Amino acid sequence: MALAAFALAGCERASTDHSAKTIAQKAEPGCEGVPALNFDSGFADPDNFLQGGYEERVRGAQGKFILAHKDRSISVVILPGLNGRDIEATATCIANGWEAEKLITANDIVIVLAPNDRRVRIATGADARDDFPDAEAAKIIDKMTPIFAREDPDQAKFSEGLSTGIEAISEYLKDRP
Repeated sequence: MALAAFALAGCERASTDHSAKTIAQKAEPGCEGVPALNFDSGFADPDNFLQGGYEERVRGAQGKFILAHKDRSISVVILPGLNGRDIEATATCIANGWEAEKLITANDIVIVLAPNDRRVRIATGADARDDFPDAEAAKIIDKMTPIFAREDPDQAKFSEGLSTGIEAISEYLKDRP
């Protein structure tokens, strides 16, 4: 897949077996330094940023999304830091790598959170863009970022913010084919 296969939404505001599999990102321009990630049912958290019940909350929101939208999935990636990489390029490389490995489809959505860099992105597959435009993704990021900015313990606020984003995307898509 070309690097531009997945587009990103938002701005700089603050049916396959998805068993665990490590995907090395393709050596495409702009993908250098993007980490290989363990794809575990649409959830990648290589540094175990969310643990226990906090991870389960996000996975629960993902499960409800998949039940409501059988023709698409939503994946979550948590990279505590970007190590100088751009969030847009990182999210695009991750999504394209997973799509190339047939772990996700062009109809799917990927949320990438880099909490230490205060960045979040929503990547949409080419087929998802008509149903879920960039402007709507930006609105959902606007709902997520105040939660991320709260003084709550990190795991609690990031779990809640991601779940809120997933639920808002699901709500937006409920009346779309």
